[in-house]
Amino acid sequence: MLINFTSNAVKFTANGAVVVRVTMLDESDAACRLRFEVRDSGIGMSEKEIANIFQSFHQADTSTTRKYGGTGLGLVISKRLVEQMEGKIGVVSQPGRGSTFWFTVRLVKNAQRALPESSIEQRPPAESAQQGLAANWSALNGAHILLVEDNPLNQQVVTELLEDRGVSVCIANHGQEALDFLRRERFDCVLMDVQMPVMDGLEATRQIRADPALAGVLVIAMTANASIEDRTRCLACGMDDFMTKPILPEHLYAELAKYLPQRPAQASEIATACTAPLVGASAASVIPPASDPNIIDLRVLAQLFSNNPEKVRKFAFKFLETARESIDQVDAALKQENLTLMAALGHQHKSSARTVGAIGLGNLWQSLEQLKDSGDMEQAREIICRLRPLLAQIEEHIAASFAP
Repeated sequence: MLINFTSNAVKFTANGAVVVRVTMLDESDAACRLRFEVRDSGIGMSEKEIANIFQSFHQADTSTTRKYGGTGLGLVISKRLVEQMEGKIGVVSQPGRGSTFWFTVRLVKNAQRALPESSIEQRPPAESAQQGLAANWSALNGAHILLVEDNPLNQQVVTELLEDRGVSVCIANHGQEALDFLRRERFDCVLMDVQMPVMDGLEATRQIRADPALAGVLVIAMTANASIEDRTRCLACGMDDFMTKPILPEHLYAELAKYLPQRPAQASEIATACTAPLVGASAASVIPPASDPNIIDLRVLAQLFSNNPEKVRKFAFKFLETARESIDQVDAALKQENLTLMAALGHQHKSSARTVGAIGLGNLWQSLEQLKDSGDMEQAREIICRLRPLLAQIEEHIAASFAP
């Protein structure tokens, strides 16, 4: 809720300041009631606009929607969450004089956030799996990897998966940035996306192989395109191997362990690796499935992060943030009638949707991508018109899944 309020405040404040404040309203031994405020000096709203601001898909006016984008659903979800947390929500604003969005919530002190043991499936790994996991841990722990990826959600997901195994990660947003990093410092491996702005992964790899100082760098492709032709192109330009997105943790770890040298590991590290739950094991029903799997199935994300509820929550809401931005981008491309850009955006965002289990949204992005060869503007418009309503359903399901 604070992220939603604060991002809105920054979006609507061209000059001035944004202030976040929290105050204690009352307190007992078991709980406390807090008031959160986000005050900005931005464009403000009229009384008529305030009366409707917490309604679904409503923004202050159509010009605001065109200029700033967004579905308006974030405030509706915030209102619902506040009410479920025994609180209230509101806004004080005047046109041209900024806005103060506020909410109150009741929070239990020292609440244990861990899931009940009965809700998580515990499976002791087999001996061979233990040995393999320990080997992967030994190879990854202490490695220094350059991740070349332009999608913010994919960047964070892969980074956390690697950091959980003791890897230090540096992020480049495109091939040229990757080359700049490689010429300044040494990396054990480059995980290279293929389709990126500025310089794609294929050209970046060609330049790596053409540079005698970099020719021996290990480069592994990560791409949402999984055809034989895609694999052939990756290997032909000099990449060492190929992984498809969405990335599966066990595949990622095993692929890196195949190439990285084994490092001496402390006994405690190996023990931790052997006793930790296997990533990718059958996910328990920690997260309720969507009534329609074409909306979202958060169990896909839960499986990715070994049923860690905090990480599932974090990346579910991070996905919503990036999905709203991606739809704003494709709306702008539609306005320009730029079919090439729309197809590129479809490619960029399909894997992140599938990573969190939003298969229907991922399929829409893929349909948009496929228009680059034989599509037309009418087909693009029809696909894009379906993105926001589906995202609204996904937002509602995520809000319901993480309600207190």
